[in-house]
Amino acid sequence: MLSETRDASGILVDARWLDEDGNRGVLGLARVAQQILRRLPSLERLEGGPRLLHPLEPAWLTAVLAKRKPRLFYSPGFNVPPTSPVPFVQTVFDLIHLRVPELGGARRRLYYKALVRPAVSRARAVLTGSEYSRTELIDWSGADPDRIVVIGSAAAAHFTPNGDVFDPGFPYVLYVGNQKPHKNLARLVQAFARSRERDGLRLVLTGAPNRELISLARREGVDERLVFLGSVLDERLPDVYRGAAAFVFPSLYEGFGLPPLEAMACGTPVVSSKATSLAEVVGEAAVVVDPLDVDSIADGIDEVVRDEGLRADLRERGIARARHFSWDRAAAITWQTLQRSLEER
Repeated sequence: MLSETRDASGILVDARWLDEDGNRGVLGLARVAQQILRRLPSLERLEGGPRLLHPLEPAWLTAVLAKRKPRLFYSPGFNVPPTSPVPFVQTVFDLIHLRVPELGGARRRLYYKALVRPAVSRARAVLTGSEYSRTELIDWSGADPDRIVVIGSAAAAHFTPNGDVFDPGFPYVLYVGNQKPHKNLARLVQAFARSRERDGLRLVLTGAPNRELISLARREGVDERLVFLGSVLDERLPDVYRGAAAFVFPSLYEGFGLPPLEAMACGTPVVSSKATSLAEVVGEAAVVVDPLDVDSIADGIDEVVRDEGLRADLRERGIARARHFSWDRAAAITWQTLQRSLEER
């Protein structure tokens, strides 16, 4: 057990990142933090204060660290003190706020330039989501490559091929995720409309009905084949994956890309974008497409839907691929990094 290996005293963790309700804009980081911290020894917790990323939060954090004087400060997110009185380890899972303009804004870009980039070079270590993100961080910050550590991500234990299967009364291809611009859903709708195998199929998406996508689907002649599930409880999500003929994820940018991994863990054949970290995550266990090419996405859908042998092969390869990723392993790498950072002089 990790808790039996070394003393955790003096490590202060910013527990504010565990709050999903308070971190809607960075919900993925909140869930990563939850999975990691539940597997680590009990750490001292930093709670309260201004909300994360508030303009006053960096100064408050500096003052708290100067007062508490932990041996090491660990942030499961990218917030950092402008001048840290103690050694620290931070988490920058990706650079999506810089690479996707709709998610950034002038204030967020300034935050990264003024605080995050200098901190990446000062940190004892920086934890990130993928080798793709590691390379991006090194190129962007100029930090020592040895200090940028990939911890990855994983599907939760309840994402398995065994269990209930969602049956809405029709076959469907599935998208799971938010509807932000970088998710590339307009091209997904266009690709579904061009699919030669769409007869009888519907395109099912999680989330609330999206007027722009519905209008686009109407122009493409597939509005009656578009289905929005609304909010799906996490414990019911595996059922929805298991029921799909294929899972399609045409995203333009991901620091890791958890939904394809969840789909593979459930035995669902995956059609995935090859952009950014996604090819690294799915490996040889998915049909990989060009997310900027509508015909490429459509061909990927057709290839999986019409070929029963391919679906069976992808199912087996996907289940095996998902097993390569583990929260226990991510937590172990995090713990080793924290210990190494404590020992550094």
